[in-house]
Amino acid sequence: MSRLGLRFSLSEFGGAFGDAGTLVPLLIALIAINGMHPAPVLLLVGVAYIGSGLFFRLPISVQPLKAVAAIAIALGLSPETISASGLLIGAVVAMTALTGAAGALSRLFPRAVIRGVQLGVGMLLLKVAYGLVSGNTVSPVTQVPPPPLAQNLALAIIAVGLLLLFLYGKPFRRVPASLAVLGFGLGIGLVSGPWESSVLPMGMSALTLPGWDALSIALVLLVVPQLPLTLGNSVFGAADTARMYFGEKANRVTHRNLLLSIAGMNLAAGVIGGMPLCHGSGGITAHHRLGARTGGATVMLGALVLMLVTSAIFWGTDVLRYLSLLPYPVLGVMLAFVGVQHGLLARKVADTGEAAVAILVGVVTWLTGNLAAGFSSGIVLYYLLRLAGYYRELRG
Repeated sequence: MSRLGLRFSLSEFGGAFGDAGTLVPLLIALIAINGMHPAPVLLLVGVAYIGSGLFFRLPISVQPLKAVAAIAIALGLSPETISASGLLIGAVVAMTALTGAAGALSRLFPRAVIRGVQLGVGMLLLKVAYGLVSGNTVSPVTQVPPPPLAQNLALAIIAVGLLLLFLYGKPFRRVPASLAVLGFGLGIGLVSGPWESSVLPMGMSALTLPGWDALSIALVLLVVPQLPLTLGNSVFGAADTARMYFGEKANRVTHRNLLLSIAGMNLAAGVIGGMPLCHGSGGITAHHRLGARTGGATVMLGALVLMLVTSAIFWGTDVLRYLSLLPYPVLGVMLAFVGVQHGLLARKVADTGEAAVAILVGVVTWLTGNLAAGFSSGIVLYYLLRLAGYYRELRG
């Protein structure tokens, strides 16, 4: 593994959990609310984490397709429809990579808009974090009543204190802040019980391809809203973020490689009934800011997930119960920290025109809760400024 530049240290292990605030709530919600089968969902996540770490050799995040997850949860869509969206997105993204269309499409995502997408993702993460801390993000089928707001706030305040202490307190810097906060959250969960309750059995389901009805519903409701976000955040935004953090080490994090990776994950999701996945620029920030520097972080996390799946399938372990031990306010604090750090990437703009475009994307995304709306507004302003002669050339 050293030849691949992978490290397996405590710091890498702590950074591996940096994106848990995005992954865990959505994963539990899709299983508990939409009835997705836990085993294939977790199996695909584990394999994707390991594959990402081994290929990219950097802590490139693996996370649910956010627009797909949000719409599916809100509308209560069936597992077949959700997996069908993965099959369709995987096919479209694969065609984009194999035909070489990524280069042409990248010109639709100028640097100013990419910065805006990064700011918008950060602001959306803050919104989700608020929901986690306030108690508004709770599964409607949970058997555990939502805790009082005062309890949530108390947990959040302690988690913030621990995060700051282990990030900036010199005697504590050898212990990754994410592990300290997660350890605190797991301790609370063990004492008070799971934040959410497992409602589905483990075990592998039969492999069946989605039917035409599921494919048609998925195309209209899930695929069309998701594709612009996948290109903007998971491909162009992720590549830009990786270059900013890792420089020349991010030579494998190209548009084509990211597209092929996303295509493979989603085609697999459509075949085995898994959760549609992507790479995310915010997740890269999460892993990096909390200590991960190599793909060893995601390899370790993927191996841990596969161990949980194996334990569940062969010994009947209630994996979801253990995942649910993490209190949402603690996940919310981690997510808020990542949101701030990711939003700060938008500071790296060339001039006031780029800053105006980036701010517009962020503000529209915040007000509408829709990254596609923010992206569209930024594209319009960018080309209006260009037509007005503000930009002499289209910036990549």
